[in-house]
Amino acid sequence: MNEMRAFLLLVITLAVLNPAGPQTPTHTEMPVVTQASPLPNYKPKDGYVPNEITAVRIAEAVLLPIYTDKVIKAEMPLSATLIGGVWHVTGNLPLLTDGGVAEVYISKETGEILHLAHGR
Repeated sequence: MNEMRAFLLLVITLAVLNPAGPQTPTHTEMPVVTQASPLPNYKPKDGYVPNEITAVRIAEAVLLPIYTDKVIKAEMPLSATLIGGVWHVTGNLPLLTDGGVAEVYISKETGEILHLAHGR
């Protein structure tokens, strides 16, 4: 009987003291932000990608890790054209060169990458 009491006392003491310290929440316990989330969100009146310079910088940021500096830098400067709320960003092919160029379509309003490819 004394052994049972000692065991229970030990379990209760360990549970109260928690020697592992505070537990960090797992990814399943973290709050999930969705489109229906009540969190405040700043939305620029001209969209997240308001101009050609921003569109080109975003395109460079997504293209360089995929196609390497050498490939994309050879197509510089990238050019951007706004068509129906979507920035069409393309590389420039050097004169007398066979092949294709990078192309990225970016939503002016949201900044979402809608299309990314490289011609052959």
